[in-house]
Amino acid sequence: MLIVHQIIFSMKSQKRFECKGSEDTVTLKSKVKVIGTARDSKTTCDFPICGLNSNLGPPKLIKAEKGCSDNVESCVTILCKTHNRFLLVKRMIKSAWRLYPEIKTIVVDDENKGVKTSLLWQNFLLSHHKKVCYTQLDDWTGIGLGRNYGLQLIKTKYFLSIDDDVIFPKQKTLEKLVSVMENTDTAVAGSNTASVFKVKFNREANQTILSHTLKAVYEKIPCFNNCYTLDMVGNAFLAKTSDIIDINGWDGQQKLQENVDFFIRLKLAGKK
Repeated sequence: MLIVHQIIFSMKSQKRFECKGSEDTVTLKSKVKVIGTARDSKTTCDFPICGLNSNLGPPKLIKAEKGCSDNVESCVTILCKTHNRFLLVKRMIKSAWRLYPEIKTIVVDDENKGVKTSLLWQNFLLSHHKKVCYTQLDDWTGIGLGRNYGLQLIKTKYFLSIDDDVIFPKQKTLEKLVSVMENTDTAVAGSNTASVFKVKFNREANQTILSHTLKAVYEKIPCFNNCYTLDMVGNAFLAKTSDIIDINGWDGQQKLQENVDFFIRLKLAGKK
């Protein structure tokens, strides 16, 4: 989902929201193509992937639980898989603390002998052991297995999956993502990257082809201006912990390029 707008909700009943969208305050940096509500049909072929988007539809509004929208730091954990790049990890964490000084971070590293010789990194971990959980696995564990290990350690309702070289922007953005997650039945919310899947089946060649359409979305999410349904976002996204546990997280055999596989399995499981 593409989140660029602050929304105000007022609850009229337990099951229905009245949406009061304020004026747009952010302009899209790049144009996106709205391709409509058309979804892949399972009748095109017999493989499970051919029904990737069948009958999912846009997210639905739900009754929001109190607390998370007003206190992001208590509901979100940062999850970062790295490979021996603790200087970048430290920079990422410090940039997050400028906006969210109490947010907790789980860092999963491959075997890193350099940690023993880096006094700066050791002192950083000792000074912030209540907010930073750092662990090492085997050499070249890979992204999928590493993130799954970190997923088991998360105790908050949501987590922010992020790469180690990301620097948080100067303005707060997590509140917008949490607002969407709290008020809809979505499993994942991201920003600035739009991509949809299209499945093609060649009966003569007996081939199933999965193609990406970049900068494209399906439809607007009810009550959220400039917020759209799509299939895959970039490597930085907010996710509902329980939904990701339901699909057993990432494919542990994927050393790299785990993102596409992750979102395909998320869609096949009926998550939005």
